[in-house]
Amino acid sequence: MAAPTRNHKSLAVLLCGKTSGKTRAENGDYIDIYKRFLQDSLDSHTAVLSPTQKNASNLENPSNNNDNSDAQPVWQFTLDSYDVFEAQEFPTDEKLDDYDGIIITGSPSSAYDNVDWINKLVALTKRVVETKPKIKLIGICFGHQIIARALGGECVPNTQGWEVGPTNIDLTDLGKQIFGGLDTITLEEMHRDHVPVDRTPPSFHLLGSTERSGNQGMVKFYDEADVPPPSVTPATVPNTTTSNVNPENPAIANTQPSTFEANTQSPPLTADLVSNRELLKKVQVFTVQGHPEWNEKVVTPLVEERRGKVIPEDIADQAMERRFWRNDGVSVVGSIVWSILGV
Repeated sequence: MAAPTRNHKSLAVLLCGKTSGKTRAENGDYIDIYKRFLQDSLDSHTAVLSPTQKNASNLENPSNNNDNSDAQPVWQFTLDSYDVFEAQEFPTDEKLDDYDGIIITGSPSSAYDNVDWINKLVALTKRVVETKPKIKLIGICFGHQIIARALGGECVPNTQGWEVGPTNIDLTDLGKQIFGGLDTITLEEMHRDHVPVDRTPPSFHLLGSTERSGNQGMVKFYDEADVPPPSVTPATVPNTTTSNVNPENPAIANTQPSTFEANTQSPPLTADLVSNRELLKKVQVFTVQGHPEWNEKVVTPLVEERRGKVIPEDIADQAMERRFWRNDGVSVVGSIVWSILGV
């Protein structure tokens, strides 16, 4: 029997900052964090698509003796990085044509700053969306804000202040459809700026909100006709636990004020999170205000490094109380990213 087909995605990540101190020592730089996020989420995603097949996405020479004629394709990806922040490295128009997707990362900078590298990034973002429709564009935190600015929206300082650490996001009706019927997700956050709801760019649709920031993510479809109608009865994925005690540290409870109790385990990926892949393939641009690529090991030293300097003490304390909350970055948001990319 034939071995599984090996399919490939070519990605670029536009690095808009760098790590430092303990965060860098323990986690590496931005590119290292994104490589892990993409590989871990691809492994998780493909395992759900074909639970009986071991994911071999890292293997260079897979066995040709696979007798499973029903095996799903094995996916691999390459990731080119561009330091747009310091080196002002940007992909050429010719090189852009090689990519299936581009990720714009977070940054300590503000998306509304009138500085050379940010202005160049805004111009590139606009050009990609308007002239390179083959490329799926993914924006994370600062990248979410840059996309909004580039496509007619606006990023401003949030009068509600900083949003830091694991945060519950209530999904819109469309967000529930995009995220396979989930009502809420939990992501790491680290931002003072935001895109107000009333300054969301034209043709973009909101995915979720928090108490402090009403625009927690957006999508743009290739065609407005592809936007699904509101769900009559939104499907939901049943939670596997309702306890708010964290399994990694039972002494720490999920106590963030919210309209729902945060689960302490990521919702298991089920068919509900992959059966909407045809809808997700119609998405051209996908953004989140949070950081799906981050986890507690990244955020804790970052909060401590910024405590009392840029992050107020009380906000840092609250983030540390929630530090072991569930994280839906890899298994949920990462899966959505890969589905949008056509995996």
